[in-house]
Amino acid sequence: MRTHDFVGRIGGDEFVAICTEADAQAASTVAERVLELAREPIDVGGTEVRVSVSVGATVFSPDDGRRPTADELLNRADDAMYESKAAGKDQLHVG
Repeated sequence: MRTHDFVGRIGGDEFVAICTEADAQAASTVAERVLELAREPIDVGGTEVRVSVSVGATVFSPDDGRRPTADELLNRADDAMYESKAAGKDQLHVG
């Protein structure tokens, strides 16, 4: 993540990353980095733990016309994340 991006937990096992001033390519690059990190096992008290990640992303562009609300952007990203879950582990979809 860049110093001017934000990451937060929005519930259960769901997190959101807000990447300001990022186009679709930059958002995909961040998502790919998350997927790469998730492929590495995590040491938890001497036990190797593996995780999987389903990533959903969306991008707002001023060229889109009307500015979407934060809820609309979260809903688009959430829909894309569910597409990723349906496609299998460690997937990325952009909605």
